[in-house]
Amino acid sequence: MSPSSRLWLRLHPYRLALRNPWPAAHAMPGERRGWLLELEQGEDCGWGDCAPLPAAGTEDPAAAGQALDALPRESDAATLTRWADRLLTAQPAVACALHTALLDLQCRQQRLPMRKRLHVEASDQVPVNGVAGALSEAALQQVLDAGYRQIKCKLGLVPWQQEARLLERLCSSLPGDVLLRLDANRAWSADEARQFLHAIEGLPIESLEEPLRDPHPERLAELQAGTRIELALDESLRLPEGPRLLSAAPVRRLVLKPMAHGGPVKTLALARQAQTRGLRVVISSTLESSIGLHAAAQLAAALGPTDPDLAHGLATADWLATDLAPPPRLQDGRLWLDPRPGLGVTP
Repeated sequence: MSPSSRLWLRLHPYRLALRNPWPAAHAMPGERRGWLLELEQGEDCGWGDCAPLPAAGTEDPAAAGQALDALPRESDAATLTRWADRLLTAQPAVACALHTALLDLQCRQQRLPMRKRLHVEASDQVPVNGVAGALSEAALQQVLDAGYRQIKCKLGLVPWQQEARLLERLCSSLPGDVLLRLDANRAWSADEARQFLHAIEGLPIESLEEPLRDPHPERLAELQAGTRIELALDESLRLPEGPRLLSAAPVRRLVLKPMAHGGPVKTLALARQAQTRGLRVVISSTLESSIGLHAAAQLAAALGPTDPDLAHGLATADWLATDLAPPPRLQDGRLWLDPRPGLGVTP
């Protein structure tokens, strides 16, 4: 290994408190734990975030920690790329950190923003949806006041009949240009999901993520055929039947989290595969640190020319009480990306 090709790897564990509990069918601790992975080569450093979240389809923190501890502290880009590829299936959050840090380092050395490396016509801004959390009038109003016109709400926290009635009441007072994006986190049976979709058919609902407890392709296809609302898959793609779901394309949309799919490059390849099958692709956060959020935003910007008006699930920085670096600048329902090379930010 020549001195010029040598990479030095360092890990920086972190713990970031949440401002409020994250509402979902699967409980999340009151803080986000992870590691920043730093790669140094000469005067340049690349950064990646490993923030495992099993509910989103990643390995658990213990498995991630073991895999990170096994990484060589002195290596080269080709060797670390092979490590990341081997870890992709069982430890995607570790693979994400490695691949992101390698890409960030290369882009900094080339003085190129990451998004331009991923797609030469990548945009400098990304439309995003607001996050209200659980259904409530106060939470919706707060997100509306912040300027969002697409708002994500979590379902599956109480019986579907109660949530359908609450949605009908809340939607009656929404401005006419506002759409809701719903996420059931695999809470329902096929029959429950069918009844829920029928109950909300006339409401301003843009999409519904993960309606089924058992995401069987045929059942999902039947549900999608019976509603105008775009159904979406997210964490189901990390299940053993994930490849079959992607191949069958039973819904109209995928929600891809780079932390669960091995980083920006691997997730971009999956997104392109989905788009060739006619699916729309949303890039989403796993409540990672600002370093991980910048990487996801760079990826979303690279997808922008394909579907420029589609909002991505990346307006999550405010859910963290503290962070490791400034998040992407948020204004008027859009993230505005830094023109500096790589991620555009350094911890």
